[in-house]
Amino acid sequence: MILDITYNEIEAALRAMDAELAAHPQGKLLYIAPYLGQYVNEKKVNGWNQPAALIELSAIEWDDYNSLSQTGKLTVNIHIVMKSYADGWEKSRDKAKFLELYSYPGLINKGLQGHSGTHFTGLMRRADVTDIAPDGLYVHVIRYETVVQDKSTSRKNRYIMTEPDSVDLELEKQ
Repeated sequence: MILDITYNEIEAALRAMDAELAAHPQGKLLYIAPYLGQYVNEKKVNGWNQPAALIELSAIEWDDYNSLSQTGKLTVNIHIVMKSYADGWEKSRDKAKFLELYSYPGLINKGLQGHSGTHFTGLMRRADVTDIAPDGLYVHVIRYETVVQDKSTSRKNRYIMTEPDSVDLELEKQ
């Protein structure tokens, strides 16, 4: 329940960036989906368009907040997948086109850094990593951390039935 809402709110934040991303040579995001290893498996690369943002809600380290809820540190990885046939070699005529790949993740981060939702605090960037991808794709992963709060197991509506020890009733006559 917490993760589906969190996912949907991050997806909406990515969609809200369409106008700004459209001005970049890569263009707006054409595909947003959960990360399921799409670019790792070359057979899965076909059938979805790039640029893409693949959302991975990774490990959660839970702590008891109180008897009514838990808080957890959630790692969110945004896999940004872009098409690239350009070469970054120093004398390449495509070097400027290749370097455009570095600015696109910055625009994504600009929209997500500090973004918070119903059950999570502001996303804080913790790492940027380039991932291995099949030829023609460039993948940049931005790792964020946030704190989520889960009240779904709250005990506030749980009642324990007990028998009273004794009941003293006095009736008043009129």
